[in-house]
Amino acid sequence: MATAPAKKPTAKKKKKTYGRLVLTVLMVLLIVLASLLIYKIGRAMYDSYIGGGDDEGDVSNVDPVIYETTPVAQSTKVGYYLLGVMGEEDAEGETDLISLVCFDKEKKTVRILQMPQDTYLGEDDAFKVKRLSEVFASPQDLLWCNVCRCRVYEPAVGEEMTHAECGSKLATKEGSSTVNLVEVFNRQYGLPIDGFFIFEQETFRKLVDLIGGVTVDLAFDVKTEDVTYEKGVRAIDGTATLKYIAASGDGAAKDIERFARFQQVCTAVLQRLFAMEDAKMTADVFQPLMVGSTPIRISFSDDYKSIVELVRALSAVPFEEMAAYVLPGETASDDGETYYSVHRDEVLTLLNGEFNPHGDPITEGDLNLTELANGKESDLTPTLLSQWVVEQETAVQPTEEPTEE
Repeated sequence: MATAPAKKPTAKKKKKTYGRLVLTVLMVLLIVLASLLIYKIGRAMYDSYIGGGDDEGDVSNVDPVIYETTPVAQSTKVGYYLLGVMGEEDAEGETDLISLVCFDKEKKTVRILQMPQDTYLGEDDAFKVKRLSEVFASPQDLLWCNVCRCRVYEPAVGEEMTHAECGSKLATKEGSSTVNLVEVFNRQYGLPIDGFFIFEQETFRKLVDLIGGVTVDLAFDVKTEDVTYEKGVRAIDGTATLKYIAASGDGAAKDIERFARFQQVCTAVLQRLFAMEDAKMTADVFQPLMVGSTPIRISFSDDYKSIVELVRALSAVPFEEMAAYVLPGETASDDGETYYSVHRDEVLTLLNGEFNPHGDPITEGDLNLTELANGKESDLTPTLLSQWVVEQETAVQPTEEPTEE
């Protein structure tokens, strides 16, 4: 019986893999693109948070880590504050009065270091200028390390603009006027700064008017457009106050001469504020002042509330325990320009004796000061603010109405 021939097994058709290959390639590309996008977003967030934005951007959001503040362990015992008044020509121009305030919260004392505006800064790469009064108007651009979150100075700048400590590329940031001013005390005097209060002249006038004026023992007649305040104990308004504390001439001697007048005014302002309840101080003084067109430039994040808290804390300090000193030094010249040269040894003694109540001793190496001359001994006798205390009269009607906000 014939058998049917065996059927050959049917060959299986190979599946087409072309479509799957294309799909795989597309998926890989999508993953790569997504990874790049995530990297870009992450890098932008990192630069914004850590580095302060674009290389040429504003650094205001990184101010808290640019300058040195009091260590946390000591912050409940002492606070350092920068007090400044701008010149009358330009709100972004030169400063007119600069003082360092050391508030010993534990011992209930206040020490004030008044700085002549011609104070010499020397050849310091942190500053574009050599004169203290010019720092605010001409802030130095800063080199910033995004990895270490710090400003970088020579000699920590490595080859090809890298940070010598970590090797990362340095960014150039636009300088901050207030931060550069704070750095004078960080770098040159070895002191921290926990807050700053910079007044435009219009701001200071408004403050005096909002508290009802001040009563001071005028050393000379003060004339405004509408009123003449004769020498002696007088209640004066904000406009007259500005004229009273203004310099009567150029040079360090005239600058130092008016320090006593500024002490008088500050004492009277504190007297007025100390007598107010916190709610009234907030509603009638600092809230309208800070929401106006010329607020105080401050470092606190919650504005007037922190100012009120600081004023209330200061009210526990007797005026007999508030003492003002003039920065030790003398007039000298450099490259044809006249400056106020510090006396290094006297500065070191004064800082350790009166302005460093709870920190480690400030050493010669902590000072980055250039001494041009040291031909005569400075007067380190303090002026106690208690000598300026006079009874504050009733509110004074301003001779110049506040401008519209």
